[in-house]
Amino acid sequence: MDIIKFSSEFDKKKMARICLPIIAITIALLMVVSISTVAAPPSPVSAKIVNSGSKVMKAVGDETGLFVFVKNNKLTPIVGGARDAIEGAFVVTSVTMKIDCPGGPAIRVFMPDGSGLPNPQKWTTHWPQTVCYDGSTITLLNPAVLPGEDIAIFNLRWARGPEAEEPIGKYTFTFYITGTIDGNPVTISAQTAITYK
Repeated sequence: MDIIKFSSEFDKKKMARICLPIIAITIALLMVVSISTVAAPPSPVSAKIVNSGSKVMKAVGDETGLFVFVKNNKLTPIVGGARDAIEGAFVVTSVTMKIDCPGGPAIRVFMPDGSGLPNPQKWTTHWPQTVCYDGSTITLLNPAVLPGEDIAIFNLRWARGPEAEEPIGKYTFTFYITGTIDGNPVTISAQTAITYK
């Protein structure tokens, strides 16, 4: 086998002509890949479900409370005014619950989008309300989670019904919470499960 030898000056020039474009293309590709994989910023709010009772129900009438907590991670100085008007506050406009159960999915809307609190006589204790007072009139508005707060914005008592209506198995509860932060729409969700045995 013949070994080809190049003069050192020729080798350097040839290698520079070959390698420099390859290096430039590689750097450009790495920059494109790194820019395209930058994740979207995390939501400034998050949600979780806290069960006040057992997650396993063995008898008809067993019950638990489902508390939907929303945490506002936005760190904005709080300046006075109505809760729903404070900069960085998460103003809740709707709460929807979906239940995936052995009999099929069921969906219930507790707080219709944009229409305020439904049936105040029945549901008023299920979420905190924003109360405004202008010196003569009290106005009840949607819940608002201020920057730095971690509060239950909705609660629901759940009791096990008869097996003919609610079969044995796993019931997965997903809550969808929509609202706004400084006028920008935000939707978050949280999930928990209860098992009937």
